[in-house]
Amino acid sequence: MRLVNKTRNIFDNPVQNRYEIYRDGNVQGIVKYRIEGNTLRFILCQSKGLRSSWDRRAFYLAVARDAKRRQMTIEITSRSMAQELAPYKKWIGASRTNARYAA
Repeated sequence: MRLVNKTRNIFDNPVQNRYEIYRDGNVQGIVKYRIEGNTLRFILCQSKGLRSSWDRRAFYLAVARDAKRRQMTIEITSRSMAQELAPYKKWIGASRTNARYAA
């Protein structure tokens, strides 16, 4: 696993193709992804352990920033992630597909 954000304990788990956020040693949220060429497609987001909207948004932003650091195009198919990141769409340069929502 690769550390993405030390402050928030966010890791990239490439074996399971997902980002994970930990609190007190437990997984509190995941973002599953699929890599297709130069595109990182976010397909499923679960953040039941993150109670506040701010925590979810910070988690999703950290994940999107990591994809940008890797110089990948971001594509969001998860409805919850698209809603949380709507105010930042221009900044992260994400596109939203018309595919069925995974979440």
